[in-house]
Amino acid sequence: MALNGENELRSRKIDDNHRRRHRHHFHNDCHCSCHNHSQNNNNKNHEDEKQIICVCGHCKSLKNHQTYHDGKSKNSNLSSDNESSTSSTSNARQVIKYKKGVRVLVNVNGSVYHSKQAKQFPGVVQYVGLSDELLKAPRSKVGISLYDNVYSTHNGVYKGKRYFFCPRGHGAMVNLTDIKLMQPIAPTQPLTGNPMFPSYKEVKKIRKLRQQKIEEAEEKLRIEHQMKRREQMERFSKSAPQPKISIHSNKASKLRTEKPGQSEDDIELQYYQDVERLNHMKLVEQETSERQLLRKMKKVFGGDDKAERMAQTLLKLHHAFEEGRSLDKTD
Repeated sequence: MALNGENELRSRKIDDNHRRRHRHHFHNDCHCSCHNHSQNNNNKNHEDEKQIICVCGHCKSLKNHQTYHDGKSKNSNLSSDNESSTSSTSNARQVIKYKKGVRVLVNVNGSVYHSKQAKQFPGVVQYVGLSDELLKAPRSKVGISLYDNVYSTHNGVYKGKRYFFCPRGHGAMVNLTDIKLMQPIAPTQPLTGNPMFPSYKEVKKIRKLRQQKIEEAEEKLRIEHQMKRREQMERFSKSAPQPKISIHSNKASKLRTEKPGQSEDDIELQYYQDVERLNHMKLVEQETSERQLLRKMKKVFGGDDKAERMAQTLLKLHHAFEEGRSLDKTD
């Protein structure tokens, strides 16, 4: 057992020595190859010379260190390029996002509306772009038409140039960073009507047709009524008896009296005219007496509108009584 252990230790020592020698020999070759590789990099004309790639631990660590730093520098350059590109693209996206007609909230400074604190006001974007400022570097400006009056002098004119139109006190020209988007108004669907609940236009149309039908029906009834009435009058005129002429004088008898011929020298015409004149004078005298009687009765009853109506009623009763008495006398 002891002999076997000594043999194993001896064989291990020999293997270790052999490995060390092999590593030392390979390392020297590595330095030579690395030196040649550096010379080839410096002298670009020796392109056909073979390059020996070393795989030892020292060369691997050196190579990894160099590639790490090269990649880090490249990544830093890429990151800076990406930052610049992303910043430019973000600005472009912001400009596109705040287009004309968009509702926004504006951080208006206190100097604009004569106050110590800044406030937010809702408004609508009217202009997005660069302002004509010569002393400062160009920056994107946004022209806002505010809903509220901030009591300023801004009406769309900035630095002597008009960019948009709005009422006085409702304008503001601010930086792109001083605004933020508001929630858009939810779109509503158009009212197309419902068969159970018709729209106003349909109801209006139905009412108009109904009114036309009613007018046509009324016109038809009116024409029918006129035709029937005319037929009745014609039938009555054919079947009506002859009028009876009374002996006593009345209004109809006066109308039936024939007037004499229209001759100025006719004695009968002169007599007729004299009779007409006398009757007219009597009527005038009667009217005046009646008026006097009416005035007295009105004065007795109080002199107001009610008293006048009572006097007229009594006068009519008096006339009816007189006509009755005259009829009794004639009978």
